[in-house]
Amino acid sequence: MQRTRRVASTCLAGLGLIVGALSIAGCASSVQGKLLGQTLEQLRGDGEFPRTRAEVSAYPYAQLGVRVDRNRAGIPVLIEYVGQDYLWGAGEVFRLHQTRDGRIKYLRLPETETWLDWGAVTLQPETPAEFIVGLRAVATNGDAIERPMRCVLEQSEAATIIINTYPLDTMRSQYRCDSAADSPSVVMTYWHDAQGRIRRTEGRLWEQGNHLFMEALKVPA
Repeated sequence: MQRTRRVASTCLAGLGLIVGALSIAGCASSVQGKLLGQTLEQLRGDGEFPRTRAEVSAYPYAQLGVRVDRNRAGIPVLIEYVGQDYLWGAGEVFRLHQTRDGRIKYLRLPETETWLDWGAVTLQPETPAEFIVGLRAVATNGDAIERPMRCVLEQSEAATIIINTYPLDTMRSQYRCDSAADSPSVVMTYWHDAQGRIRRTEGRLWEQGNHLFMEALKVPA
């Protein structure tokens, strides 16, 4: 299937990031290059997002705050547009393909790759009482699962959250999801802004997946 791609930044598209040495090609001497190098390190330790509100605003690219499990939070940037979707990245250790409204379609972490097939499912403007998505997950050791996952709405309420010191009025929706009768449920929570975009996501994509906390610090144009 052909995918229409539009590069989000010429500089970012040309970056060659080597995980071990944190070596950055093309834009190595730029401030952007240094920040991306720091992002690779931030995904491997403990702490808060490494940029202030002023730095996020000044940095010219869309940015996504991410924390995986108990690791230090990092800030992947928008690499390119895939049709109407977004592709985020931080070196070779992180890739995230999102729909325009923020639903996760693909996530690559150092030890797993996960795909979600949403089909015709949307979470806004009407919050569904339940939905089914296709789940496929593959670990680096070769273990794989592929099955449907049923998610049931547990709670939906207005909530004001703080993203990078800015208050934001959202609709918070919490879902309990099951992908197998003999496996524990997982909880995913989404915070939608007034435009129907997911500005914060927290939970696990499936029972053996990593715990994710993600915030759209600077939304794509």
